[in-house]
Amino acid sequence: MVDISAQKALELQSEGAVLIDIRRPDEVADLTAEGARIIPRDMLEINLSREGLPSDTTVLLLCQSGARSSYAAKALRHLGWPDTHSVEGGFSRWLADNRPVKSVPFLSPSDRERYARHLSLPEVGTDGQAKLCKARIAMVGAGGLGAPAALYLAAMGVGFIRLIDDDVVEVSNLQRQVIHSEATLGVEKVISAAKRMQGLNSGITVETVVRRFDETCGDLIADVDLVINGADNFAARYTLNDLCLELGKPLIDGAVLEMEGQLSVFCHPDGGPCYRCLYPETPPSDLAPSCVAAGVLGVVPGTIGILQALEAAKLITGFGKPLVGRLLTFDATDSSFEEIAFSKDPSCVCGIGCMQLQKGAA
Repeated sequence: MVDISAQKALELQSEGAVLIDIRRPDEVADLTAEGARIIPRDMLEINLSREGLPSDTTVLLLCQSGARSSYAAKALRHLGWPDTHSVEGGFSRWLADNRPVKSVPFLSPSDRERYARHLSLPEVGTDGQAKLCKARIAMVGAGGLGAPAALYLAAMGVGFIRLIDDDVVEVSNLQRQVIHSEATLGVEKVISAAKRMQGLNSGITVETVVRRFDETCGDLIADVDLVINGADNFAARYTLNDLCLELGKPLIDGAVLEMEGQLSVFCHPDGGPCYRCLYPETPPSDLAPSCVAAGVLGVVPGTIGILQALEAAKLITGFGKPLVGRLLTFDATDSSFEEIAFSKDPSCVCGIGCMQLQKGAA
C-alpha cells in the first residue's frame, strides 16, 4: 500500500522513518511537518541517490494534497526504495488535523527566487540559506583574495560583510582584483568593492572600514561569526590569528605568490590548530618576497579567494568538512591541488591554552 494515514506516518516516524516534504519552496513558505526534511519533488530522486540513502529505509512523502507524493512514492519504489509511502491528504490535511508542525526560516518571495538554486540543494536548503542571510563576516583585505571572495559571498546572500582595508585602487590591481574597475581607480578599495557588491545584491549590508588592520582592531571582528583574511603581509596575518584566537572566531586564511596559493581554517572554536601552529615565526624577508617583487598569475588569487568563500559557506551552514587542520595548496602550472594535514602544536599559545583549560576542567 502506497498511501498511509498521517497517524500511521507519525508512528513510522517514531520508529526511524524519514519524512520528506516534497512541496515547492513557495508552497512550504514558513511551515512544514515536524521532523520533515524539505526536498522539492523535481530534485527528490537525484538528492536521495547522491546521499546514498539505504534501500531499506522507510521513506514517507508529503506534498500539499497527497497527489504528487503518491506518484513520487511509486516512482521511488521502482528506483530502489521499496518501503516508500505517501501521506494521505498531504500537508493540508496534516495541518487541518493539528498534526505536529515546525517553523521554517522565513525567506521572502524575492529571496526564494534569487536563491532558488541553493534551496534545491539538500546541503543548503531553506535552513542553510537563512543562516547565510543572517551571517556576519569580517574581511581583511579587498584585493586579490578579497575581491573574488567578496563577490561570491555577496552573491550567496551573506547578510553582513565588513570590509577592512586602507589601500586605494591602482591600475596594477586590475590584472587580478576583479571587483574593481577602471572607473574606480584612485578610490578606496573598500568603497569600490562595496559598490560592486551591492550592485550585485542590494539585499545585503556592506560596511566599509578604511583602516590598516593591526592589534587595535579587535572590535572590528568581535561581533562577527567568522573572519576571512586576504591581507598580503605577515604582520597582519599573525595579528589577526592572535585576535581570532582570543575572541573565538574561525579564521579562513589564504595566501598566494607567483603560480601558487594555499588556504586553511584556523582558530576554530571547536578545536583545531591556529596559524602559529603551522608557522610559529615570521619567515625572513628574503624567503617571503612580496607579490610586487615576485608577481602572481591573475587567476591564482581568484582560485584561492573563491575557495575561501566556499569555506565560509561550509562554516555558516554546517555542510561538508571545513579545512580545519588541513592546508590545501594549489599549483597553477599543472592545475594540481595537494592537502597537508597538521595538528595543534602543544608548545603553541593555542595549545598551551587548551591544555590549561583541560587541566582546570579535570
